[in-house]
Amino acid sequence: FLRARQASAIETIGDRSITRAIRVNGQPTLLRVSVGRTRIPAECTADITAASLRAIVRRMLDLDADLQSFARHVTRDRLLVRLLRERPGLRVPQFLDPFECVVRAVLGQQVSVRAATTLVNRLAVGADLVGADTRTVGAYVTFPTAEQLAVAGPERLQRIGLTRARALALHAIATAVAERRVDFDALR
Repeated sequence: FLRARQASAIETIGDRSITRAIRVNGQPTLLRVSVGRTRIPAECTADITAASLRAIVRRMLDLDADLQSFARHVTRDRLLVRLLRERPGLRVPQFLDPFECVVRAVLGQQVSVRAATTLVNRLAVGADLVGADTRTVGAYVTFPTAEQLAVAGPERLQRIGLTRARALALHAIATAVAERRVDFDALR
């Protein structure tokens, strides 16, 4: 799932590893996660506590999901019960940044996964963003912030190949998030 949606400007998804540029306390950092049979070693270039790093990885890999509660709730649904039996323990990957999730959802509307990923890469590296020089970490860039996309405006967003309607939608979303009219913590 993740590899099919890999945005190479932001991340590399291997068979059992993820390397990705993220922000920690507003600063770009590189996160590396390996998925082993019994352990998930992780490291990042930011100076954060082990507990903070653990929380990032647990969220990203959906490790705090209550799978037993989910299984109890879907016992009457034939499709979900069958899928649950076929893939016990399957989890839903999470975006660390809810804003990135919303933007990727908009970019993915009515296009193929490949086309959406191309748009994500273009947005990450080519939207002529204010403060873009502070987003680089190693060979990667962090995903643009709501503030950067709000300042960029719909015209700059169209330059990466977005339709006018999609650029206007992304700009409106970015502006709402930047102005704190959207509370992602409350939505969670």
